[in-house]
Formats: sequence, structure tokens, C-alpha cells
Amino acid sequence: MSELTVTRLLTSPIKGLRMNEPTEVMLDRGGAVGDRDFLLVDETDRIRSVTVVGALLRMRAHYAPDTGRLSIVADEGRSCDGVVELGESVTANAMDVKFVDCHEVVGSWSEFVSDVVGQRLRLVKVDKAGMGSDVAPVTLLGTGSLEELSRRSGLTAVDPRRFRMLIELGPCPPHAEDTWEGHTVTVGSASLKVGAKVPRCAATTRHPERGDRDESIVRMIKAYRGVHETGWGTGVPFGVYAEVVHGGRVRRGDAVHVHG
Repeated sequence: MSELTVTRLLTSPIKGLRMNEPTEVMLDRGGAVGDRDFLLVDETDRIRSVTVVGALLRMRAHYAPDTGRLSIVADEGRSCDGVVELGESVTANAMDVKFVDCHEVVGSWSEFVSDVVGQRLRLVKVDKAGMGSDVAPVTLLGTGSLEELSRRSGLTAVDPRRFRMLIELGPCPPHAEDTWEGHTVTVGSASLKVGAKVPRCAATTRHPERGDRDESIVRMIKAYRGVHETGWGTGVPFGVYAEVVHGGRVRRGDAVHVHG
């Protein structure tokens, strides 16, 4: 088998918006620097992401942590841009399972997002990097798993952006990453500790740019994988979580080594 390498990186500074595909990221204990630093909450402070609000995928965001500058661009070309200023504290509720300390972002971003999606949402910034992730700050997915899902489902190809995973790697056998739990993986100059499987949700059923539900991805995975214990209860697994042991730079094309 060819050497295992990083084939794709996916990030978004605002949880739920369309994914960016950077050529490199810097990892620290909180994950990729700047990734999911911002959340969107409703009027009851519950986190709202693409699972519920598909129209979020009609926007893309860019954030420079060093300058604090954030921009959001909608498909029709409208944009909102500026340096982030923080207001009142907010405790964001993630499905009554996790509560995240944040501060509301002052300015017109909330109004901009609300107008695009057609419902009232507020933009908040997490107080601690990495807390915008569901379980762990890094997720891994093998290209072999995507290829197997395509074969099993009869789809010509499965867009990896549906899964919103930080690091895609390959070539590897289908679901090889499932066997790495507890192992250390070096990726570029970073070192990771692989954790449990990622349970898939209805976010995967949405087209990664239009936001409409177009494929029954969870049902397709369940049909051949079944239901298993994951890092967030029982669910349909696809990909794995990981923690950052040592930070470092990760580039597309970097070698990946799995250590027992």
C-alpha cells in the first residue's frame, strides 16, 4: 500500500457554515487554530448548526485569529466583515449534554446571518479554543471509508464535506481508522491520540453547498455498518475522534504514521 498521507483538510471558523479547504492548519491542544471558534445560538442559547438549519451552508466564513478579523460571505455575494468585538457572556447549550462558555459578538454579524437563513440567530465566540467541537478537537476520516460508502450505497461519489472532518487521509482500507483507537498518530509535525468513533447525524444528509436534504447518508451507512458505541453514545459510526498530544503544522500531502 502507498504511504499514508493527508489528502484533505476541512475547517470552518463558525460551526455549521460551509467548509473551507485550507492547504495547511496549525494544531494546538484546542485543535486547528481558528476552527469552530464561533457558534450560532437561538433565542434560548441552544446551539444551532447545519443539522437543523441547512441554509447555513449558503455562507462561508474566514477568520484571522492574529488580527481578530472575521468575514462572512453569502452565495449571492453579500458579505459582513470586520474586527470582532465581544459583549455579554453567554452559556451555549449543546443538546443539554454540553454547556459552552462564550461571549456574544457585537456588531452586524448576527443580523447578517439571521437574514440569510430566515430565523433569528446570535453569533458567539467560545471562551476556550476547542470547545466548539462536539467531543474532541480533531476528527479523522480515511479515503477508504468514503470509497466503501460509495460502493455500498451505489452513489458515484460521496462528497467528504458532508462529514465535516478536520483531517482526511489515505490511501487506506475501509474504516481502517476504527482500528486506531488508543494509538498515537503523527501527522505532519503534530502528534495525535486516536479516540472513539464519530456518530453520524442528519447533517450528512444535506448537500454541502445548497443545504437541502438530498441523500439518506446515515441510513446508507447503517445498512452495512449497523449501530455501535461511539464517542457520544450509541450511533452509526463513520470516522474517529482524536486529541492533540503535541501541536504542530499539518499540510495537505504530509505523511501520516500510526504507532501501536
